[in-house]
Amino acid sequence: LKSIYPDTDTIDRYRQFYANKYNLAIETAAATDVTSTSAILNGAIYSEDGIRGDVYFCISEMYSDNIQDVIASKRQEKVNQHELQGTVTGLKPDTWYMYYVEYVCMIDKLKLIFTSEEAADFTTKRPTATTVEATNITRSSAIINCIFSNTEGSWCGVHYFSDDGLDTGVVSAGGDGEQQVTLTGLQPATTYTCYAVAKIGDKEYKGEEISFTTDIPDFSGTWNCQELHYNSAGEPYYVSYPITLYSDGTMEYIDQYGNFPYDEGEWGIDIRYKRLGIMALSAS
Repeated sequence: LKSIYPDTDTIDRYRQFYANKYNLAIETAAATDVTSTSAILNGAIYSEDGIRGDVYFCISEMYSDNIQDVIASKRQEKVNQHELQGTVTGLKPDTWYMYYVEYVCMIDKLKLIFTSEEAADFTTKRPTATTVEATNITRSSAIINCIFSNTEGSWCGVHYFSDDGLDTGVVSAGGDGEQQVTLTGLQPATTYTCYAVAKIGDKEYKGEEISFTTDIPDFSGTWNCQELHYNSAGEPYYVSYPITLYSDGTMEYIDQYGNFPYDEGEWGIDIRYKRLGIMALSAS
């Protein structure tokens, strides 16, 4: 049976004999072009007998037994020395990986596996999302300036929500670099909080939270106001008079008793019921 199924010692002796006879040398070199989800693995193999099998990069997360094989070279019997390179994708961001070179060949009907003596390691880049500032704020929109980096293979955007929690949403952004994300359909006179975010799989990389408040509606102009009164019988009646509101917050009006203008008053907006479509005007 040993002639059919050699034991480990026999295979080890074959492996050592072959390696010495043909000056077999396998090296692992440093990874290049490392991103958040990919890298180029490098190495080299030398054999005076040519490359009689397949060469792989074996990569895994550091301290993990889950090894992934990446083909580096196919059988090349006439090639004695070969520089190895393989691209691996689908890696996890901000993760420590190690890899080595593995050479698998058939010698005298025996499957022999050789590996490089040393492994190489690298860490994938961490995506970053930076929330810079909110600009061009109006009653219903704002532009959020943000910066993204190392976001290959990720979704980038801005998450926002109102102070009362009733208005929330996400808007997509471009990839790496400075981005301007426009938020629309916002509520007037409302404070919002937002942050830039890059998402890969179920993991999010968030930027700092910033807040801004949308503008109030412009009610400046002349309005016809009705003032509620009650007669001696307790019955209600209304007195109408014009009131002029200015954009600087001042006002003037002619009261119900004559044409004397009061030009030292102030006005403002009560926004407590704005989501019911009610914006109360208060004047004094």
